[in-house]
Parts: sequence; C-alpha cells; structure tokens
Amino acid sequence: MARESARAWVLAAAGIVACGDNGSLALRTTAGSRLHPRFLTGGDARQLVGWHDDQLGADCNFEDYVANREHRCVPAFASPDADYYSNAACTVELAVSEQPSPAIIMSRAANTCAADPTFFAVGDEVTGAYQLFDGVCSFITTPLPFHMFAIGSAIDESVLAAAHEVPDDAGQLWLLGDDGAVVPWGGWDGHRAVAPTTTVAGSRWAPWIVAYDFGAFADAACTVPAVTKDADSARCPMDAALAFSSGSDVASLSFFELGRQLDTSYFIGSAGCQPSDDGVAVVAYERGAAIDSSALPAATSQLDGSGDVQVLHAVFDGHVVLQTLADPSRGGNIPPQPDAFVDRASGLACEPAEAADGVTRCFPPAGEDDYFTDAACTQLVMPVFDPTVATPAVFTYFAGDGATHARAPAGAAVAAPATMFAQPTVDADVVGPCVSTPPVAYVPLGDELPASRFAALALEVD
Repeated sequence: MARESARAWVLAAAGIVACGDNGSLALRTTAGSRLHPRFLTGGDARQLVGWHDDQLGADCNFEDYVANREHRCVPAFASPDADYYSNAACTVELAVSEQPSPAIIMSRAANTCAADPTFFAVGDEVTGAYQLFDGVCSFITTPLPFHMFAIGSAIDESVLAAAHEVPDDAGQLWLLGDDGAVVPWGGWDGHRAVAPTTTVAGSRWAPWIVAYDFGAFADAACTVPAVTKDADSARCPMDAALAFSSGSDVASLSFFELGRQLDTSYFIGSAGCQPSDDGVAVVAYERGAAIDSSALPAATSQLDGSGDVQVLHAVFDGHVVLQTLADPSRGGNIPPQPDAFVDRASGLACEPAEAADGVTRCFPPAGEDDYFTDAACTQLVMPVFDPTVATPAVFTYFAGDGATHARAPAGAAVAAPATMFAQPTVDADVVGPCVSTPPVAYVPLGDELPASRFAALALEVD
C-alpha cells in the first residue's frame, strides 16, 4: 500500500477527518486497546496530561522517546549516570531518578539521530554509591536529592507501546498507536511539525524540531555559516534552523532552511578558524536560505469551557490544534505540551495545586519567594520586578503548610524601601530563613481568598 493511501486509510479508521474542524479534545483523542488518555478536568474543561498503559500497569508519555520521529510511550524512568557507581573501582554504573519507583531505565544514544535509546530493567535501589570525580573514585556520604538503582538486564523496546506520526489537513499532527490509540502531537503546516512561537514577525506557527545558529561554520575558512545541535538531545529528522535576535530583552526568533549535513563544523577561536572539538558530539548542517517569518502561518488562540476554569487552545487557520501550548523556551525542541488551563475570573493561566482545604484546584503559579515589608516576615506583599508589567489579579504563595494560598491586590504599587525581606519557599514543605533583598516595588495584598474561589480539578482516565 502506498504511504499516502496508507495515511488516508489510518485517518479514516481512527475517525479523523482530513478537513474541517478538529472538534473537541474529548472527541478526537481516542483510547486504544492498550493506551488510555488521562485528563485533568474542571467542569467542562479537559486537559490531556498523559496516557495509561494497561499492559505495563503504568502511566506513560510520548515526550521522552527520541528516535527519528517514531514514538514510544515511556513510563517514569531512571537514566544511567556516568558519575555514580556501585563498586569501589567505579566500573559498574548506576541509574538515577527523581522518581522513587521508576518503571524502566532508559539510556539515550550519544547521537540520537544515529541510534535509538536502549532500555533496561530497574534493579535494586542503593543507599550508598561511589562517585567518580577528577579521576578519583570515592564513596558518597552526603545524601543526594535523587534515587539510585542498579541497572538490570536489557529490555527490548517493543515492550513499550508504539505510535507513528500522521498529519491531517487541518493543521493537526497526530500519533496513531499500534493499538488504535489516537494521540494529538502538536501542529503541522503541511511540511513540518510546528508550534506557536514568538518570531521577528509576531506569533507564528514555526518549526520546533530545529538546529541552532550559534556562529558555527561549514568550511575551514569560516566563511560559510553552519547550524548545529547537540547530538545526545537531537530530534531527527530536523525541519529547520533557528537563530536568536540580538539587542532585545525579549528574544525573537528567525528561521533558516537546512543545507547539506556536515561531518565537521568550525568556529573562530584564539587560533583562528578551527574544527569544533569540545568533546560533545553535534549534528551539523550548512545554513540554508532564510525563511520569511511573515510567511509562516499566524498563530492565534481561543478559550473553551463555560465553567470556572477554561482551556486555551491554539488555532491554525481557523482550526483548533490540540497539545500546542506556545513554546515557553523560545528555542525549539520542546515537544507538544498540554493545552493550558486558564482561571476564568482572573484570566491567568493556572496549574493544579493542593489548596488549604486539601482539594486539588487550579491556581496561577506561585513564585519562588514570598516577600515581606518587615524583618519578622509577617506582612506579605506582592513583589514588582518590572513596573511596565500589569499587576496580576491574583497573587499565589506558599505558607509552609504544603498548600497553595492566594490573595488579591489591595492597592497600587508602592516604591520599595531600601530593604525588604524574602522567605524562600521553593519547597512548600520547608520554610527558609527571612533574609533581606531589594525588589523594585511592591503591591499591598488583601485578605486570603477562600480555596473555593478556585476551580477543583479531577483526574479521569478514558
């Protein structure tokens, strides 16, 4: 069967129409015989947050598997780490994970464009390990902020649910699972995978699987521009090259076509034009013609939902495109992200967090520090770092009880005194010391808003 005919057949079999409105997230994201979508719901608003693999008995996602645009749904995993070992000779490597119970160990290739990742069983967790530092193997006695595991036997990647990319004709790129699951995978402009991105021409549907223009060259005379990407984190095949503008506090992006692939790239150093050799393998291309950013499709958005929380969807040529949160890195290579929740009353993006009443609710994200006007850290205020930015309608913070709290502004911004105070709360369970720090200004706050002011969220698996 020809590939185009096969594409039409799988689209029809999955119930995806190649033209017209993509419809709602609930209608278009489909469970398979093995994979089931996981949603956060708030009223009639639904946010796709991942998948559950019935065969593995574990939640999984498609964001972490990097293998030439073919996909696997990977559960929580540990990664081999060349700094940590189980023996005094530092020859038996361990895997590390922030998760206490990873389901698998995944090892990415040194060049992900040339080789697929490999997988291993998770061995026993270890509480002590050896660390290789400056050629010396020493036993670690200081607790570390992650878990370490022995690396078990190799596992064939076929144990993970597979899917392949299929675009429709309305700007949506899908993954079609071998089990029949239909997974939204961002935007498609007819030629490339795209995401809403801030370019020199405004918000556009721009390529996100890219190499970067960091001043490399394709020739030994350093006259022909080249673009590169670290090979251990590359996604291939790449669609374009990306360059950052200069002279702006807020970076805007421009794009180039990819030229021929290079075996070696060059840079201008203290010894003149010389081959790039910093010990990091790179994928390199000659930089091609500039892509006219104004010719890229304009990226717009719409809010859906009639309750206290809504979902912000990106729009391509009048059609909703699922899983296309605007690229927060402004640098490409960020895979499709969940469509954003928005707190209807304030208009602010919101995220699930535990409220003081013990319910998971949708709060605008809290900052990393709480600021006070007094040294005892009792008079909480909203810090102002950029006076040109409008004061948000809600200020969220932690209070050392593990819950998120919120207050509304109670007045206009006030010029900050020479000394103010901050109580670091990056970890909601640990209240740090009150230390002096000088913000630009502050906004006084009113009484705490009741938890019920924010929409309750629930996790559902279809």
